[in-house]
Amino acid sequence: MDEAVQIHYLNLAKNPGAYKNKKVVFTGKVIQIIEHGNNITFKVNVDKSIDGVWKNAIVVNYRNANKKSHLLENEMITFWGTVKGLKTYQSSGKQVTIPEVYAKYITIMWNEK
Repeated sequence: MDEAVQIHYLNLAKNPGAYKNKKVVFTGKVIQIIEHGNNITFKVNVDKSIDGVWKNAIVVNYRNANKKSHLLENEMITFWGTVKGLKTYQSSGKQVTIPEVYAKYITIMWNEK
């Protein structure tokens, strides 16, 4: 956790190769969750606009080995992890590409509706 650095989302999105395998920390709002046993993939919007809308998603992969708690949509979290690059997937018939991080630690802060 001590080695993780905060970087701006746009720097990561525009030049993911420069940050590949770097340890990072982000805080944001969980917008989607998919659980596969102990593995969780979720999207977090990490930038809050001046009008209060969260935007700029990162896909996060996390191994929840102890399964003591579950993430919920709209929770505010801080996560620490390693940048893997970009993730491309289909959403509503369109191809979407966003940064991807493998999280090692997650702290749930509160639920924002």
